[in-house]
Amino acid sequence: MEIWTETLRPGNLSDLLLSRESREKIVSWVKSWESGEPAKKGLLLWGDPGSGKTSAAYAIAGDKKWKMLEVNSSDYRNESFLKETAGMYSLYSDLTSFSEPESSRNALKMILIDEADNIFERVSSGGDRNNPGNEIGGYRAIIDILKSTKSPIVITMNDYWEFQRRATAKEIISRCEVVQVVLYRRRNDLDYKNTVTKMTERLLNLCRINDLAVERSVIEEIVKEDLPDMRSAINDVESYALSGGGNYGRGSIRDSHSQIFDTIRSMFKGNDIAGNLRLLRDADIDKDTLIQWISTNGIKECGTMESLVNMEELVSMADLLSRMASRSRYFRLWIYVDDLIASAFTVVDKKGGYTKYEFPSYIMAMSRSRKTRNAIDRVCRSMEIAFHISYMDAINMRPYFIQISKGLKNPVTEIPPYLNEMSENCLKESMMSEKRKKYDPVTPEDLKIYLS
Repeated sequence: MEIWTETLRPGNLSDLLLSRESREKIVSWVKSWESGEPAKKGLLLWGDPGSGKTSAAYAIAGDKKWKMLEVNSSDYRNESFLKETAGMYSLYSDLTSFSEPESSRNALKMILIDEADNIFERVSSGGDRNNPGNEIGGYRAIIDILKSTKSPIVITMNDYWEFQRRATAKEIISRCEVVQVVLYRRRNDLDYKNTVTKMTERLLNLCRINDLAVERSVIEEIVKEDLPDMRSAINDVESYALSGGGNYGRGSIRDSHSQIFDTIRSMFKGNDIAGNLRLLRDADIDKDTLIQWISTNGIKECGTMESLVNMEELVSMADLLSRMASRSRYFRLWIYVDDLIASAFTVVDKKGGYTKYEFPSYIMAMSRSRKTRNAIDRVCRSMEIAFHISYMDAINMRPYFIQISKGLKNPVTEIPPYLNEMSENCLKESMMSEKRKKYDPVTPEDLKIYLS
């Protein structure tokens, strides 16, 4: 059975789930290439992981029948590689047309530079700029490609604001149409409702095709809980359906069971760092999740105490770097996290034979409590805005708020409208853009959980 994230990857622009603003900008850029050589030859797509940046690029290529070359910057992030592949392809892609059907010879060729925020430039200790192993001038190579390309260039990245701080960013941005890939601007707007409906329908239809009995209400609940991370929503529904159902929250895990099991087993049984890096990229498993899996199951694979210590040392370093990257939003550190994880599997003195892996207890506990944590978070965010207090103060006020609410006849239905009205008014009268992004209206169900 094919992984559901691939099965549901949109084949054209009409299937792509996006906010109207994001869609209009992308369509306008595509039309500029169809009408001739555009002023901005690049399309820079940025947004949170799982928002659909890479899917948007594939949807463009599929919709317009453009042949695509993908360069993943997690693996190939040096100047020489970019110039030798993407650079040459952008200039001479028409040379490949002789072997193609006549109907597709005039179609444009598109270049996708994926995860571009993983590109970084550092000076080589040996001073050899022609050595592919040296990560020098990657962004400068992209600028050169954008200047001379005869093909559409699509660049994706997660942390656009960090990228803007780079010296070369301004020139890249000036040559690109910059689009934030978002499904909706706010919950309960028209884009949000359309996204929930369409995703629920597609996932329900996929369950029916695979003879998996899942209620529509459960799928819709999972989708609402995970959005705007579409990839997590798809993986959670797949995991729930394949595990035979049950109560959502106990069987809902972010990455599909089969994908994680297969990836972990392949990496433990292998002994090739480069191969492990390819598996990491293809599996697209959350790094913290993967670290939990390795820590839980590594002891089962290690034949000696020495190999266990060596493996745990690398895993610990990866865990520290991953946390540092998340907290500081310096996501380029994740390149080294992948390197450490891939290396950890190769130092294991393997026992051999079949190994039965266990699901990490920490992830199961966090999965069970996710709905509760999200509900409490929404209430605290609203209190933070409405009462002009810090988020931590809103958390600390919870026991007092519980006692105060006992004086109301029906606090679950009376408090949410008041909180939402106060928050909306404060947001209208202020410039709290960051708080606006994190704010979602409080529902009676949220307050019920908060008061429990």
